[in-house]
Order: sequence, then C-alpha cells, then structure tokens
Amino acid sequence: MESLDMKLYTNIKSYSVTWLANTYDQSSSQGIIANYYLPETMEEMAELCRDLYDRKEKFYVVGSTSNIYIRPNTNIEHLISVKLLHQFYVEDDFMYCECGASVKQIVRKMVKDGMKGYSCMIDLPGTVGGAIYGNASVSSDSIVQQLVDVKILLKDGVIKAFTPEELNFSFRSSSLKRKEWDGIILSCRLKRTKGNQQKIEDEAQMAHAWRKANQPGTARNLGTTSLLSIADRTMLGIALRGLASFVGMFVPLKKRNDVKIKLIMTWLGKPGLAKYLFGLNRYMWLDSAAHLCFDDYVEVINQLYVKPRLEIEVW
Repeated sequence: MESLDMKLYTNIKSYSVTWLANTYDQSSSQGIIANYYLPETMEEMAELCRDLYDRKEKFYVVGSTSNIYIRPNTNIEHLISVKLLHQFYVEDDFMYCECGASVKQIVRKMVKDGMKGYSCMIDLPGTVGGAIYGNASVSSDSIVQQLVDVKILLKDGVIKAFTPEELNFSFRSSSLKRKEWDGIILSCRLKRTKGNQQKIEDEAQMAHAWRKANQPGTARNLGTTSLLSIADRTMLGIALRGLASFVGMFVPLKKRNDVKIKLIMTWLGKPGLAKYLFGLNRYMWLDSAAHLCFDDYVEVINQLYVKPRLEIEVW
C-alpha cells in the first residue's frame, strides 16, 4: 500500500460523506471514519481492496450513498468511495462503466443515443455499481436487465467477470447484497440496443414528469426505505389501514394520504413520526430530529407488516 499515491483522509466525521450530510446535528454526531479512501484509477481500487483483504481488515465500499443510512454515531475503520471512478464510454458496441459512474448520466446518454430499456430510469440517482448491487429499477426498466457482465474483485484478489445469472438477482437485491458471498464490483458492460428515438425520448419525458409530480425530490431521503409492496400486512396493519381509509373517504383527495398517515401514527402512539413519512415506505430526514425517530419508524412498520425488509442499508 505504500506504493499507492491515493487520496486518503483520516478521522473525519461519518456524516460528512453521506447523501444526507446536511440533515445531521453536527455537534452531537460523533461517528468517525478512521480511513476514507478515494481511489482515482481501477488499478488503485483493486490494489487497495487486495491489501485490505490480505490484512483481514473490515472495509466498506460506497458510491453516492443514496441508498445507505449511516447513523450519527457509527464508527467505520475503512471506507472506500468510488465517486472518482466515474468513467463510462462506448466500447465494442457496449457501454463500459466504472463502478462509480452516475446512473443518471449513463441513462441520459443512452436516451440521447436512442437506446431502449433505459428511459424510465431517467432520474434514478446513485452509481452503476450500487444499482447492480441493489438491483435498482424504475417501473419496467432496470440496470440489471441491460447488464452484459460485471467485473468483481473476489476476496482472494482475483478479478472475475460474472453474468447476470451468476449474481442471482431478486427484487431489489442480489447475492452480493444478501451477503451470500463477498466481492467488490469494479466495472460492468451494458447493452446498447437501438430503438425508436422519439418514443424513447417521450417515455423518458413522461417518466420525469411523473416522478416530479408524484415523488419528493432526491434531497433528504434515500428513495424507497422499506419494501412494503412485497410484505404481507399484520392483522393490526389491515385493521388500521382499513379504518384510516374509511376516515379518508371524508377528506379531500389532495390531503387524503397525509391524513391517513397521521391517523395511523396517532393510533400507534407515534404522532410525531408522521411528518417524516412520504407514504409508509419512504422515510424523510427533514431535520436532525429525524435521526432520533428512525428507530420508531422501523418499529412501526414491523407492527404493520410481517417481516418487512428495508431496501436501504443501515450502518
């Protein structure tokens, strides 16, 4: 590792490198990252990971952290950011992408070039490595559907190309995310399949307009927090949702969802939690107090659903 001239920051506040950085109380957030690495080449990235694996050091790899919640007092010994590994370009009729390349930028390039299968992801935040790791998708489109192969550095230091089938993808998950084995995504190749240019641009415009009208912006949230659409409701959840829906019939449509959420939270003894919810599946870190209430949110969804799964990772 001495041979690497890499950007390295030591003993920095954990919150400072996160998507939600401006929502933390800086004075009370005591979590520290002992070593924060910013490799600028794939060679640096591979050598760094090999060294940490060889020394049996626990380390984490992040991109934009748009799907990771780092608690205010979490300490991390080694954190590698791939945000400087952001190159992507056309190579042999495929799109080659480094792991830290922006999904949004890749998708916009694909749409501009008239490539089908990407238009619904026009506003998807995060990096392509994170999108593969978590099988990110929007409507009928996903990065994984367009994946040719992905290069992964294994614990023994070998870099191997994997097909999508070998990564055993499931809804918003992969064998890597499920910790079935260990490896670091380095790069991938994506399909470039020509489609109807005008139709693709129209689809992208419609997806952008729908997202703007129906979802909050990307600030102060990590997208879908809980995968409630694939979880069964508890008896309590069925009863409270049903009662809230009945009361909501007498409320103007514009305010109906907010009223239903407030009612359910009040009935569960958590009235203050409602302000941080955009629906039940998205938590909003609107202020520093939101960090104190997050465990209440997890408790509530476990009361309303049977073994609900968080989509975000919590450290």
